[in-house]
Amino acid sequence: MTGANNLFVSGLPVTVTEEAVREMFSEFGEIKSLTLRKPQLPPSPHLQMMAAMQTTCVAYVTFETEEQAKASFALNKRYAMTKLKVQFYKKEKQPLIVKDLGSEVSYLTLFLHRLDKKVTHQELRAVCEKYGTVTNVNLMMGQDKWGNSISLGKATVSY
Repeated sequence: MTGANNLFVSGLPVTVTEEAVREMFSEFGEIKSLTLRKPQLPPSPHLQMMAAMQTTCVAYVTFETEEQAKASFALNKRYAMTKLKVQFYKKEKQPLIVKDLGSEVSYLTLFLHRLDKKVTHQELRAVCEKYGTVTNVNLMMGQDKWGNSISLGKATVSY
């Protein structure tokens, strides 16, 4: 799914339906496939309403040709005042696998977010060590308005 006719569409409202997305893109050509990914909303109706105002969903759209896919970029201008963004879909690179006499070693870096802002390097390393040998932990830090170092709740962990 990494050809030049594959698109990643972000910024769609959580209330959008697959039919509406299909209709939006069908003016540019025949759609081979369409997958709509919606976030799971909280069970409370009040919280659902609040989450729906801040949350968006994404879609993967595949056209017959690259020209049709490029033509759909017109939606970026048409919906410039919204969060909608149409771009080519690029599959993430797979971790490097090194084979040596039947053994496998995988080199992988994970990006973690929504971490507790009180977590320390040592605590994060200890949790991640349960899943393999950690070579590096980078806890992303910022500064508060007084210049004190604070956690941003994000980190990268390399194995």
